[in-house]
Amino acid sequence: MMTSEEAIDFLREHQPMPPEDELSEELITRFDEARHALERDPDPRGLPLLLSSLGEGTGFGVYQLLDDTLRAYDREDVVRALSESLTSSVPSVRSWSMEFALDYPDPRLIRPAVAVLRSDERDARFFAAAYLVDHWSTDPDAREALHDAALHEDDPEIREVLSRRSTRPDDGKA
Repeated sequence: MMTSEEAIDFLREHQPMPPEDELSEELITRFDEARHALERDPDPRGLPLLLSSLGEGTGFGVYQLLDDTLRAYDREDVVRALSESLTSSVPSVRSWSMEFALDYPDPRLIRPAVAVLRSDERDARFFAAAYLVDHWSTDPDAREALHDAALHEDDPEIREVLSRRSTRPDDGKA
């Protein structure tokens, strides 16, 4: 059974994990062991490493399980780590972090979510749109970004998310 110290060492070496088409069963099993170790013993040093280790793809379904691990941590620590990972230079880290942020509405995540909404990454934009529409549509910066996105978005699924609530800055609706 992996310890939290071993988990941190493993995650430091895999920033991020390889894309799914290059990912071995052995490596994702080790990642899952690291995730479990940090779930049992939520060392705050492991949280940013977990988020920044998320590679392209689903990690054979293991990356989705990270939401259970995040719940083992203090909410404040999770929000702080998400705020950092949402600005990562790695697209898969931003996308996964935006998806996990859906469970952590916090005003500190508005600015990075707006930046993600304006990115070229389809999946990340989808989660950013959902995050901002669901939690922050009355925030002036979020409203403006949602309005701009609604005018320029060409992906039908993202347009559907954006249409869930009127986002025109001047419509007076909450």
